[in-house]
Parts: sequence; structure tokens; C-alpha cells
Amino acid sequence: MAFNPVVIVSAAVNLVKTYFDMKTTVPLTRPLVPTLLLLIGFVASTLAQDVTVSIPDPDLNAAVREALQKPTGPLTQQDLLRLTVLNACCRKVK
Repeated sequence: MAFNPVVIVSAAVNLVKTYFDMKTTVPLTRPLVPTLLLLIGFVASTLAQDVTVSIPDPDLNAAVREALQKPTGPLTQQDLLRLTVLNACCRKVK
């Protein structure tokens, strides 16, 4: 089996280029990832604060408000994101 030296040298050059491109790109992009995630989370939470949520079932609405300790006022998506446990037993949720 004969190896073509041009192909071998070309593959080696491409491998070295890829290594150095990754070596310079990764340190530049690594700090950007947490920053982008933080920015996305901030934007999502900001947008969620303005959106009101309607719960048409009065018994489910009462259970959610009780769990959130928010008896009055509009419910927002941000309120529902805080909800981790909901016990609606013994209620007539439809």
C-alpha cells in the first residue's frame, strides 16, 4: 500500500491549522458562554414579569394563589415560575 506524501502533508497542515484555530478560538469564546446564558436568563425573566396569566378554573386559581401566597392582584409568568409545589387535593379542580 503506497501513501501519497502530498495527501499526508496536506492532512498534517490541516490538522495543525485546526489545532491553532481551536487554541485561539476556545479561550476567546469560553468567557462569552456564561455571559450569554446570563443575558438570556435576564431577558427571559424580564419578559416573563410583564405577561399576565389567566387561570379560568376558580378552584385551581385559588390553589395556585394559596401556594404563591398571593391572594389578590394579577398572576404573572414570573409568579408561576416561583411555584415549585402545588397541592390541590380536596379542591374541585375541573
